Amino acid sequence: MILQYHPSPLFPRLEKLSIIDSNGQRHSRHESALLALSPSLQCVSLEDIHQSAEVFTAILLYNISIETPRLLVLRLSGLLRDKILDEVYRFRFLETLHLGLARSLLRANTLDAISQMTRLKCLSIKFDNHPPLSSTWTRASLFNALQFLTLDGTLEEITRTLRVIDTPHLHTISLKFHSPEPSKKLAPLLACIGRCGLTSPFLHTVKLWFARTYKQLPWNILSPLSTRTGLRRLDFHCGSMSLLEENLMAACVDGQWRSLESLIIQPTDRRQGDVVLPATALSAI
Repeated sequence: MILQYHPSPLFPRLEKLSIIDSNGQRHSRHESALLALSPSLQCVSLEDIHQSAEVFTAILLYNISIETPRLLVLRLSGLLRDKILDEVYRFRFLETLHLGLARSLLRANTLDAISQMTRLKCLSIKFDNHPPLSSTWTRASLFNALQFLTLDGTLEEITRTLRVIDTPHLHTISLKFHSPEPSKKLAPLLACIGRCGLTSPFLHTVKLWFARTYKQLPWNILSPLSTRTGLRRLDFHCGSMSLLEENLMAACVDGQWRSLESLIIQPTDRRQGDVVLPATALSAI
């Protein structure tokens, strides 16, 4: 192995390593990456992983876990099969994990194993229209230390994932919705946002992004969050929305949203017209 000839790290102060395999190169062309491993590494990004690099990526992760067992940040994207994901569990001190799934299935036992990382504070998962979990999964995985959660996918993927994770100390949740379901019914979306509001008693920041295919969303789409008395920041990015004074008054009628310090409502489709936000409504809060 190439590391046998270089027992000492070539970069003893290296803190960040990023490898992008955009062309699916052969393993042999990536062996030089092993020379960059250093005990000082804090962040590793392996992006656009193709099938041809699957074995090498698993080997690289194994070597990183040996050389840098206290890695803090790990970002993986591409074809993430069990061979690669099984190596992720070695990083017991990981605080931030980003998974970008391409033609990959995130199994329930994988999510459960990730929850065993007791220091994990930030988890980000991006789906690409694959079922996120096995339908036979019935119990929730406890992410006791998790404070930041980002889910990027379809409504179905996000909803099913929220059902099988328990985040009692979550502070911030970000949901990015892709194309809407064929039925275009609001009930499933309302239920998903409602579940988002129940993730943790400590939740103070909610960020929602909707693809441009979500057009003319009604203001009551935010009604499930109206009971969040400790909400300090709400970001809402959608195709377009008509926000009137009575909408804001209704959200604050019982004082639930008076704790808000930041309210961002931004249309993602400018051609649909800007959001109407009267100054009188803001002053009423």
